Amino acid sequence: MEKVRQNGFDWFKGCACIAVILIHYYFPNNIGIGIRTISRFAVPVFFMVSGYFMLSGEENVCDRARTIKKIKHIILILFTSAIFYFFFDIIRNLITHWGGKSFYEYIRTTITGWAVLKFFITNDPFRYAHLWFLMALAYCYIFMLLFDKIYPRKLVNCFPVLLLLFLVFGLGGNRMHIQTSLYDKIYFKNLFILRALPFFLAGMWLRKNYDTVKAWTISEKSLIIAIFFGSLLSLGERKFFVESQFYLGTYIVAGAMMIYAMKYNQRFHENSLLTYAGRELSMYDYIIHIAVGHTVNIVAMKIGIDMQKFLYVNMFFVLILSVLISQGIVYIKNNYVKMRGKR
Repeated sequence: MEKVRQNGFDWFKGCACIAVILIHYYFPNNIGIGIRTISRFAVPVFFMVSGYFMLSGEENVCDRARTIKKIKHIILILFTSAIFYFFFDIIRNLITHWGGKSFYEYIRTTITGWAVLKFFITNDPFRYAHLWFLMALAYCYIFMLLFDKIYPRKLVNCFPVLLLLFLVFGLGGNRMHIQTSLYDKIYFKNLFILRALPFFLAGMWLRKNYDTVKAWTISEKSLIIAIFFGSLLSLGERKFFVESQFYLGTYIVAGAMMIYAMKYNQRFHENSLLTYAGRELSMYDYIIHIAVGHTVNIVAMKIGIDMQKFLYVNMFFVLILSVLISQGIVYIKNNYVKMRGKR
């Protein structure tokens, strides 16, 4: 396998940064719903890229020491993010007067035994559900660390089955009249083994079969058509089925993007804005964009802006501010590292 910088992955991660914001902040009409549906490729791309770089060396093996280091790093990010959002939530609710609740009542109804249980089972945080991604990613690394002895013959090749199971429980469960949850609260589709691990394994499969994928006779035009087709298919699935986190079309879009990045990596410039955003800003952007969105909305309401009209431009404010704040974090972090290096 060639040892070159995979700028293509970074470029599509940059696209995913934008898409994540469009999932949570979108136009208040059918156009907004359509954009949100198409943007569902974002999280699969993040997991697939993580899975791709799970393997290392010429033999594409799981480096246990490196994996343990990654797990510790992700848990540290999750812990830091949880603390940040805890204090952010307190400040936000002080401004909005706790939604009519007292502080004690708010804490009592938010941090419950059931909420703790769901956090470990389906990775749903007490507040700000987008942080599920971090715990699910840590679970993926832990899972591979525990089961790397049977890799690659069994684990990696089972990702298509897991992808199919997500569609069964997440998209077609009600139409097929099958049970999709336990106690109507723990949904099978929210288990990391269905909404995170299959994409992670797919990324590992692509890494393991790098030379084979590079040899496929698929043109750029065909991959671009596949991305557009997957987007249109997602829209059709959204209309025919229900709102879902992923669709079959989502799989096609994310898969085509990954293959495009692998086969035509030379098309992507290292210094392009999207490549830089994907390489340096994507994690920070993902974590803070919800806090930025809430802050923007509070400010808009306080100064008397018509919120229905504001919804048409809200995502642009969130995107720009999230990128700027993420860049600020990177700047401070890099300067801190330089200062420590001089000591």
